[in-house]
Amino acid sequence: MWDGLRPGDRGRKRFGSVNAPEARDGLGSEAGMAWGRKLGRLGAVGRLEGRATEGSKRFGSANAPEVRGNPEARLSAPPRTRSRPHPPRARCPHPLAPHPPYPRRAARRPRRASAIAHDPKEFGMFDLNRTMFYKAEFDVEAPEGKDALWKVVMQMRRWVVDKASRAGYRVPEDAAAWSGFKAGKGIKAQGADVELRSCLHIDDGVYTWAGQLVENVDLGDGTAPRQWVTEVGFRGRSRACGTVSLVLSYGDLPGFIGPLQPAPDASIPRLVQLVLDDGRLCCTVSGIDMKDNPRQVDADSAQAAFGLIACPERAVPIVLVVAGADGYPVDPRELHGALGPNAIVLHAPDAASASALNALLAPYGMDCHAGAVRVYAVRPQLDRPAERLRHRFISAGSIREHGEERVCDLLRRALAQDVHFWQSMLRIDDVKRLNRESTHVKRVAELKERYQDEALEDMLAAEEKANGYERDLEFALEENARLREENYQLESRCQSYEAVFGKRGGAGEGADEVADILRGARQLPPSAKEVARIVVALFPDRLDFTQRGWESLDGCPTEAGTLWAALHDMCTVLHPLYAAGESVDVVRAFESRSRFSLALGEGRMTRKDAKLMASRKDVYQGRDILIEPHVKSSTGDPSDPKFARIYFARDAPSGKLVVGECGGHLDNYSTRGRN
Repeated sequence: MWDGLRPGDRGRKRFGSVNAPEARDGLGSEAGMAWGRKLGRLGAVGRLEGRATEGSKRFGSANAPEVRGNPEARLSAPPRTRSRPHPPRARCPHPLAPHPPYPRRAARRPRRASAIAHDPKEFGMFDLNRTMFYKAEFDVEAPEGKDALWKVVMQMRRWVVDKASRAGYRVPEDAAAWSGFKAGKGIKAQGADVELRSCLHIDDGVYTWAGQLVENVDLGDGTAPRQWVTEVGFRGRSRACGTVSLVLSYGDLPGFIGPLQPAPDASIPRLVQLVLDDGRLCCTVSGIDMKDNPRQVDADSAQAAFGLIACPERAVPIVLVVAGADGYPVDPRELHGALGPNAIVLHAPDAASASALNALLAPYGMDCHAGAVRVYAVRPQLDRPAERLRHRFISAGSIREHGEERVCDLLRRALAQDVHFWQSMLRIDDVKRLNRESTHVKRVAELKERYQDEALEDMLAAEEKANGYERDLEFALEENARLREENYQLESRCQSYEAVFGKRGGAGEGADEVADILRGARQLPPSAKEVARIVVALFPDRLDFTQRGWESLDGCPTEAGTLWAALHDMCTVLHPLYAAGESVDVVRAFESRSRFSLALGEGRMTRKDAKLMASRKDVYQGRDILIEPHVKSSTGDPSDPKFARIYFARDAPSGKLVVGECGGHLDNYSTRGRN
């Protein structure tokens, strides 16, 4: 009957107790069985699959044959020892088979003595031992960007106020109290042990909120006090939309030895129906409207129903009920009333409707026949092998044998009580954790910003101080260069005067040479070669010419005055700058004190041309030199008499500026084609 149900799944409980109806019905989930194994080891629950835990060993097994069906014998059963094995537990022959005649809700075993307390706050310590009564999760959206959370809180107010009026106690109804409840404040009822708590987290205008209604009920008839806890969560995606979750659970006072209150009847919390019926809210799951439920399937809507069943993104189960000859095997409206938004209920009222839908489902082995019920699991993958085994089928014969009410109970426990692994129910502790994390992040950001500001101020002050030191250093270097230049100029003047007036070694060879040049000059000003000889005679330790340089003076077109000024600046300005070392910007310093320009090298393209660079090679006193640097006039017209190009090299052994070409412009990459 149940396709895909494994024999080992029968009789297992969601949270470890074999007395639970879920275990008797064989619908225990894998996650529940894992919790059962874990809690069984801790001794917090009873037997799991025939193995005694500490609780059952200490207080006796309520399932033993001698006490089963007798509540008083259950409480007086003798302790079991570790060496005594449990009697074998008879398995139900069928998942829907009737049970032995023992009470549906038997008395629980007493807990450890240390856990016995009558303070209602003690309930919070045993959250795992609560019984899940109902859960639901769906999306809500308010129109026109209105506050969806406030509308949920207003429906919660309506629900709580109605409960209070029926039970005879009072709860504040004013908007201020419930606005504070939305903001994270609590509400205390008058006349009953009822309290509302909440917590709010706001991130960039988006609300994450959780509220909790705690009701402590003591009937005063000797039964254990019972606590009901309703937890409502809202995980916002914007101001107008978010996900609403609801978890309703109850638990009897831990450690109480005595009878329990009767088990509650299956129902849906009225809060869920109030939110679904609110015309100002759109309620969906995976984009499917949950207000349109149950849905009738006919021949015209069979294709749409198949698309809903086969949708791989569907996150809500679908229960299909097909009418038989005697009508529906399970009333679709009662089934919807038991499941609520946890499932979509589809019903086919006749054979024609069922045939139209089965024609689409049969190729995948997922059809449902007359008088039967099928549960289509979430996120189906029709192309996956054995996919049909995921979608449980309850035949018409099984439903007739075990009854409609039992099938409804099974589906409610499986779909409206189990919290599946893909569902994340929002709780107050989750919101508090978000607030702690947000506070921590803000605190770290504030500290980081504060220390960054302080560090930035220190960095700016240090940078300003460093800039002041750099300015002082530049001023000192400039002053040093200026003084050094003045020193060299004074020294050169002294040497010039000594050379001219014969104060160095009598008449001096320089003075005689200059006199000879002037006596041999036929015109004033002298020729280019005579100007060069005079300058060399005046500054013999600073300037000299190579053989190629002397020969270039024969055809030098530069007028004597311009040539004299250029060679003189080379001796009195440029040579002292070279002698000052690398700390001086030679080009900038020379051009600031001379009307001529200075280039220390040729362009990149000229240097790549080996032929052009070969024209700049020369020899001085047997040493190879490269006459790449050159002094040039302001005019660039070679036909102008004031045009001058003096190519030179600094000879390190002698310390002189050696001229290798004077007057014309040597070919470079730009002028090669024109020349």
